[in-house]
Amino acid sequence: MADSQEAVVKLRAVRNYNSHVVPTEFKEGDLVLKKAQPNQILNKLFLKWVKPYSITQVIGRGTYKLSTLIGYIFPSTWNA
Repeated sequence: MADSQEAVVKLRAVRNYNSHVVPTEFKEGDLVLKKAQPNQILNKLFLKWVKPYSITQVIGRGTYKLSTLIGYIFPSTWNA
């Protein structure tokens, strides 16, 4: 009986979480801001987001290749 109660509680938690998640999809050419890395934030007054980047390729659901506005393409992928 405890196992079935646990399954019901988990299902309720999943439904609650999924009801608040807003899916975000980007297309090629969209401009996005990237969250600053901890070593880029020197104190609490620094910006939490860094310059706009352009999406050059959509790899999969939520996975993108980014490039700077001057054309440098990052070798790694980024998740949104």
